Amino acid sequence: MLASPSRDTSNPTPTRTPTPMKFHLTVRWGHPRTRYHQQTLDAPDLREALTQAAASLPDEVVSTADLAEIRPAQSPEGREYLEG
Repeated sequence: MLASPSRDTSNPTPTRTPTPMKFHLTVRWGHPRTRYHQQTLDAPDLREALTQAAASLPDEVVSTADLAEIRPAQSPEGREYLEG
């Protein structure tokens, strides 16, 4: 009979909690007059940010939206500006 492998639980691997990131969402919507819905989301990763975005969009935006963009939000201090 084979012995089952034993697990050493004296030093368990710590569970890492992802650091929340800020994401910026922009959705183009409306017809005939185009409008933009924008919001900032806090999420541990892009998948969760997309899930939050889908759940939080107003019905009027969802019904006429034709373009959505989501990206990590930069703080004003982190932006590069051209000098000139």
